[in-house]
Amino acid sequence: MKFKPIYLYGIVILIAVVTVIILTQFSDQEKVSDNIVNKKMPDDNIHKKLGHGMMQNPGGGMVTEEVKQKLASMKKNLEKNPDDTLMIREYADLLITANQPSEALEYYEKIIAKDKSRKDIYFTITYIYYHQRNFQKAEQLTREMYSLFPDDPMVCYNLGASEIRKENKEKAKEIWNKLIKDHPTDTISVLAKRSLERL
Repeated sequence: MKFKPIYLYGIVILIAVVTVIILTQFSDQEKVSDNIVNKKMPDDNIHKKLGHGMMQNPGGGMVTEEVKQKLASMKKNLEKNPDDTLMIREYADLLITANQPSEALEYYEKIIAKDKSRKDIYFTITYIYYHQRNFQKAEQLTREMYSLFPDDPMVCYNLGASEIRKENKEKAKEIWNKLIKDHPTDTISVLAKRSLERL
């Protein structure tokens, strides 16, 4: 099957949702609700080896030849068009698919440098830092997002989750209660209510 870039956008949306889920996990034994994550991954050469986790450090054999060729081709095109943020995004997404998150970070950060309004990119970078267990950078980025997007429910939720990681339950309660008050019908508010019940 030929590589289809549309799958990358599904992965990035999944990353954004997983960011919220990861930040809410207070215990390894707790299960994530089935209605939050679509666990079905496309069954093609690119995705079939991703079942064990988005960013594990696999051996070189895990990245298919098709993905390697696509990376090389996209990198050449990117060198010709270094200011094309859509192309940068596609390349960075493909690096994630190829289990190269550190290199992908460089490209995502180039997009942010050009356009600070890209919440999708901020969420992706935060997820990468969190997955790499660089909690300090993940929190720093969440706070930066909060200064840029103080009314975004997911940003507010993640900020509360960052406080939980530091065992600041009262601050997390304050953030989440404000989120629920300001966005009572948002699905993230439902998640905040459940998280408050578990405190």
